[in-house]
Amino acid sequence: MNPTRLARPPIREAVLDIRTEGPENLAAIKELAESYGRESGMKKGAAIRAGVIEMAIAPDKPISGGAKDIGLIGHRVEDEPATRVAQFKKDGFTFSLIGNYQTWEVFRDQAMVPARRFLQLPGLGRVNRVALRYINIIQFPSQRVDLDEYLPAAPKVPSELPQEVAGFISRIVLPIAEDGLMAIVTQALDEAPQPTPSVILDVDVFSQEGFQPSWDALAPVFEKIRIWKNRIFFAYVNENTVRLHS
Repeated sequence: MNPTRLARPPIREAVLDIRTEGPENLAAIKELAESYGRESGMKKGAAIRAGVIEMAIAPDKPISGGAKDIGLIGHRVEDEPATRVAQFKKDGFTFSLIGNYQTWEVFRDQAMVPARRFLQLPGLGRVNRVALRYINIIQFPSQRVDLDEYLPAAPKVPSELPQEVAGFISRIVLPIAEDGLMAIVTQALDEAPQPTPSVILDVDVFSQEGFQPSWDALAPVFEKIRIWKNRIFFAYVNENTVRLHS
């Protein structure tokens, strides 16, 4: 169906993500995060740590392994309750808006301020990935629902089998060669407690072409990604779904 602007978009979380080479200076990253947090009212801060799980498998021996702490990799700030989260890391920047989504322009402009400042940090190399990810929750109006009435790409159960579905997950990776993008589209039954069943429609569109570390270089890429994000979302829903959110 043709894209339209929904009055009540079913967006649980919108994420703008930039992956970079560097910066390595954790003190500068923390200073930027705390400064931005004070200015934006996102006063709750925390260090970001990383770790890996290591496992060893050898013939005739028990599986062994453990967790290895890599250490600090960045700093995050958020408001309370958490509706905006900004993560400043040694390998990139992420801005998340949880609920309260208004328009793309509002979300973009909120993310642009800290992203622009992050991209100006000394020691930052090329941008190697930019992405928009939108996690949507399609909640149905009744306890019993035919998924085909709302989702054109709903999973199919062979007709000779019982048709009641207690759970599902599907993941499609779509190359968008004409614009140098990739998309990952995930559909799953939402297991969070809800008055009626709901489905998660997770749309992640990204580019890994490599860019100069400046917001001016990335802005047109994000606009292109947004167009495809919308095209994919509206291809995965139909008029019945749109009516639920109009």
